[in-house]
Amino acid sequence: MSDFWNKVNRAVFVITIAVLAALMILGTLLPQDQPLEHYRAFVPRLAPLIVFLQLHSVYGSPVFLLLLGLLAVQLVLRAVQAAVRRGGQFASYKESGAAALMYAGAACIAAALLISNSPWSFSGQIKLAEGSCAAVPEVSSPELSIELLSLDIPTDAEHRPQDYISRFLVRESDGRITELSSSVNHPARYRGLDFYQSGCGSAAVEIICQNQHRRQSSEVFLQGLPETPLIEFSLCPRYRYLLHRFYPHAVWKDGKIISNSSVPGSGAALILEIDLGEQPADASSSPAIFNYRRLGWITPDKSVKTSAGAHLILGRQYKFSIIRYKRDRGYPCLLLGFAFLLSGLILYYYNSLKEELSWKP
Repeated sequence: MSDFWNKVNRAVFVITIAVLAALMILGTLLPQDQPLEHYRAFVPRLAPLIVFLQLHSVYGSPVFLLLLGLLAVQLVLRAVQAAVRRGGQFASYKESGAAALMYAGAACIAAALLISNSPWSFSGQIKLAEGSCAAVPEVSSPELSIELLSLDIPTDAEHRPQDYISRFLVRESDGRITELSSSVNHPARYRGLDFYQSGCGSAAVEIICQNQHRRQSSEVFLQGLPETPLIEFSLCPRYRYLLHRFYPHAVWKDGKIISNSSVPGSGAALILEIDLGEQPADASSSPAIFNYRRLGWITPDKSVKTSAGAHLILGRQYKFSIIRYKRDRGYPCLLLGFAFLLSGLILYYYNSLKEELSWKP
């Protein structure tokens, strides 16, 4: 009977590891924590099934956490079995101490993964434009908020990015303020929270229209816009509307626009003048376009002249940074697991070496 239960236990152990490995592979290959529309764009037929099976959030799904807990319990039982002799007495460290320590280390690592992906730990991300501030919703007593000071992207001579550095302030509700910086692979740590540099881009640009008498500026936000915006300048009475499209990664070099990267650079805007008809009575209809022409590119060091005599200048590019935060309560358990594993390996090789040295032909 005991042999039967040992076989069942071994089969459950192997199946648990195989299913966990398959889920981790799926979580690596499939983009995680994306909305349903993201999966519909790539796999429209499988998108509802992916969300239903929670494959879009594998590491936080109840099935994954349940399997991790089951694996941790099985590893603890195997560690106890390795440390106990037949008859219920503890074996000597020479016989089974190394195996018990390695099983215990693996159990701690499984428990650490379980804690890291459970509600005891949390993670999220905040998208901030330069100068804006947002609260970290999971933190209280005192509450935390972060304010993005700047996003710095140092480049080399070929305008290739060398790093992405977000400099921000961490504000507490009790008045304490701390300045931190986070870059790729170098997160900032504060009150048990890790802040990671997760993404960046252009949030808004400032287009300036000026003539001999007046100067007018317009700030255009770029995120979340379904269409290219129309900007109206009262300084341009002949062609009042300007069609604007901004290329955040473009640079002006040797009289040409170079756009060969998806990384924010100095920025350039393509400007079209549009001659529109009268506004239709129906508010849902668009005015007719009688004529249009391309004025050219605008960069921070170059302006173009409109047919009405005004000059257009790119005043400033506002950037945004995506800062990901995470509090991992499983980290101490993970360190303990590695310590057990290392101790077990040292004990195993020590015993093997001692037996070889003491063996006599």
